[in-house]
Amino acid sequence: MADLIKEKLKEIDEKVDAIIDSKVKGLASNKEVTDGLKEAIGFEFEKMAEEAEKKITETTNQVVEMEKGMTELRKQIKTLIASNGSHEMYKGFKSIEQAENFGLVALASLGNTDAAKTLKDRGFDLVKAMGDDNASGNYLVPDEFYPVLLAMIEKYGVLRSEAKIWPMSSASVQAPVLMGGMTVYCPAAGSSVSTQDLTMRQATLVALKWMAYTLINNELTEDAAIAIGPIIANEMARAFARQEDACGFVGDGTKTYFNIKGLRQKIYEVNATVGSNPGFNVQGTAGAWSAIDADDLLGTAGILPEWAEDNAKWYCNKRFYYTVMLSVALGLGGANATEMINSIATKDPTFLGSPARFVSAMPSTKPAADHCPLLFGDLYQAVILGDRRGFEIAQSKEVAFDTDQLAVRGSQRIAIQVVGEQSKDEDGNDTAGAAVGFWADIA
Repeated sequence: MADLIKEKLKEIDEKVDAIIDSKVKGLASNKEVTDGLKEAIGFEFEKMAEEAEKKITETTNQVVEMEKGMTELRKQIKTLIASNGSHEMYKGFKSIEQAENFGLVALASLGNTDAAKTLKDRGFDLVKAMGDDNASGNYLVPDEFYPVLLAMIEKYGVLRSEAKIWPMSSASVQAPVLMGGMTVYCPAAGSSVSTQDLTMRQATLVALKWMAYTLINNELTEDAAIAIGPIIANEMARAFARQEDACGFVGDGTKTYFNIKGLRQKIYEVNATVGSNPGFNVQGTAGAWSAIDADDLLGTAGILPEWAEDNAKWYCNKRFYYTVMLSVALGLGGANATEMINSIATKDPTFLGSPARFVSAMPSTKPAADHCPLLFGDLYQAVILGDRRGFEIAQSKEVAFDTDQLAVRGSQRIAIQVVGEQSKDEDGNDTAGAAVGFWADIA
């Protein structure tokens, strides 16, 4: 405003000099000089006063809005302090500071040098991913946050929380899988003892890079780190959990499932003639889901080997559980109905005494073709998830250039291998493995 006043005063001074010069030269009367001076001085200062008042009003409004924002921020900080960091937004992190540090890692990957410096001052030495040619991205997530991300993926997904986790020291490793057990002899009873080899096979785990994207506003600064941390961590965890479940349960070997064959597909490939497949119980009466009855579900539990029963669980879509399994249990009445009624109000629903886990990738409605909407078994013995250490965070300013947002990419290296789709009996014949399925809608 001061510069504006100086500029206006200079203009007025020039106009006054011109009026006086005109009088000296006899080109203007006294009245013309007076009127000219009034117009030059009075009009300009009136405009300046109006502009000054407008500026003051705008500044006052900005201060008021800023104070409102600060008041709201103070409330949020007080709430977080009062809850000792246990606010819903920060679940998965040990503290608000840890959530902030994770956000700072993301910001550092976005090229925020202040965030990188703050982390360094706090003892975090950010390391670039090998082979990175982008100076502003691809930071490896520090070790402190790796368990946080894994815990969040387990929270949102089923596979990682219940499959066997196999640490991978290299991109490709071999994991031994037992296919058949031992035979017991009693020499005193006249049976001859024979040496025997355990039936084993090697499961090859090949770690592939998985990636997920999310977008954040370009204007975010270090001050927003406390909010960015949980947002990015949760979104990444949800994305990875959904895809891990899809690949591990229903993957058909196509690129949609990263060329991974899931548990359902591997059981099917033991014998494509499902009626002769030891790992499937076939629907008794062909038709809609409403035709599925207690014998169908009881029969599915019945074909699971005894050695896989201790930790067996049901795996299906939530909709199948409520529209089919619950209906069957209510039809049975008694303890079965009471069990389900009592368990559906909890986070741990059950069916026939075994826990039920909801997998969104499993069928939510009856498809046109024959299908497997339900699996039952011990996922720990049935699936191996190879974990090749290393979450990375990278950024791009070009992906969402038109919306002025930054694309944040999270990546991990894992392998998913089904190993319990079948087993062998003492005579070497195929039998059901660590998990079995219910084959529905047989025409």
